[in-house]
Amino acid sequence: MSSVLAATPGVMMWDDHDIFDGFGSYSSEFQQCSIIRGLFSAASNAFMKFQLCIEEPHELVCGGPKLPDFSHAIRLGKAVFIALDFRSSRSADLLWTDLNWKAFERHLIESKTLFTGAAHCFAVVPVPPIFLNFPDLAVKLLHALPGHAEPEDDCRDQWTHFKRRKEQELLFKTLVSFAVQHHVRVTILSGDSHTGSCGILDARQTKTEKSNRVASVDPACVNLMLIHQLTSSAVVSPCPKLKNSIFFHNFTTHQGKTTSGMQYSLLQMPGIPKAGSRSPLFLWHRNFLSLCPTGMCASYIARWYGEDVGEDACKKEIMGPSNEILAHEESRPDVEARGLPAKMAKCLYHACSCSVQ
Repeated sequence: MSSVLAATPGVMMWDDHDIFDGFGSYSSEFQQCSIIRGLFSAASNAFMKFQLCIEEPHELVCGGPKLPDFSHAIRLGKAVFIALDFRSSRSADLLWTDLNWKAFERHLIESKTLFTGAAHCFAVVPVPPIFLNFPDLAVKLLHALPGHAEPEDDCRDQWTHFKRRKEQELLFKTLVSFAVQHHVRVTILSGDSHTGSCGILDARQTKTEKSNRVASVDPACVNLMLIHQLTSSAVVSPCPKLKNSIFFHNFTTHQGKTTSGMQYSLLQMPGIPKAGSRSPLFLWHRNFLSLCPTGMCASYIARWYGEDVGEDACKKEIMGPSNEILAHEESRPDVEARGLPAKMAKCLYHACSCSVQ
């Protein structure tokens, strides 16, 4: 893997394991103790020097007003990549402070050089905002247990956790508003789950806060209120064990709805059959994701490559702002996506001749 990273340019964003497992999702007393702050300081220094290649956060390229913490943005042709740091300021109650949210919104509004002429914006969010919904009662009982249970910080890490849902909705609203105002297709890129998955946000039925009615939108922009999420994780660490996948499949829901009426859902992974005890919502293999331009305006083919998957690749087309999303009606949260067969290339481990243990 080190050979791949050494030979491939990258836009990096850290998460908890760059510090320690679950950082930011523990109690404030634990997070603020001198040992933990020392670990954070050492980890952030290593992250800046070895992955961001900077000495200080102010050296980050943003193309406009400063983004929160280590968040940064780059422009590649008609595509913009915004890597968002939701780990540095995270606490057990908040992912971002109010100042961070305002800085992000100001960046989207004022970064004219970055976004002028752009057609596709990829928001890199380390933990997927669209994920499984765990039963609130079960999560609260887990938090009520004495001591610290192993999955507790993992539950708090999720955007679907009951304490995170307001910020989940705020993220959705911010991205949808940006897409409509700038006429830019927005796609979320994510990881963390040790599986591959595809999700969609449907904001076409969003209600206004004042009238509680569906907001009126320019018909030309309605298509942009559908946002895909593409998740790939991890290229080295193995996928969850079978017993965990059975739990995901039988005791969680893959759909959700915000208070303003936005619907989100995980879709059946293209090319994954509905068979066995493992959920077809996930690619249960070590994997990586490629985004290949189609030649159309800012449209891409998203293709997941999995270890030992076989001949059928997982593939989905993400269209640009001037095109309808592929299988527009079939991508609604209450309908599963259609599988798209394709020839599977060799997985990364073989193609790059690097041994991964």
